Amino acid sequence: MEPFPITPSGRMQQHLPSANSVLVLGILSIVLCCCYGIVGCILAIVAIILANRDTRLFHANPGLYTESSYRNLRSGRVCAIIGVCLSALYLICIILFVVKFGLSVLLHPHEMQQRILEMQHR
Repeated sequence: MEPFPITPSGRMQQHLPSANSVLVLGILSIVLCCCYGIVGCILAIVAIILANRDTRLFHANPGLYTESSYRNLRSGRVCAIIGVCLSALYLICIILFVVKFGLSVLLHPHEMQQRILEMQHR
């Protein structure tokens, strides 16, 4: 089996330019969604932008690119969408936590423990 299949016009198929990058960024966006939601969200948005660009390339000339790179691109896009959702959810939780307990509680864990104990005893 050849590493790059030949197109009907005799040209070798190539990988989509950003397919592997999109896959890596999509997976990292899920893994790093816990970094206050910001890092995961940025990585996921970049991955989605790159995926949309490469999807247009693939649909403009599908015979020029390998099917495996297109599958990697789709998988990376799905991971990026999941990463955006998880990051946004985590960011919303952080914002609600700051609204409920205040920013000083995040900076002083001992105070946070006291406030949680107070809430439990009510």
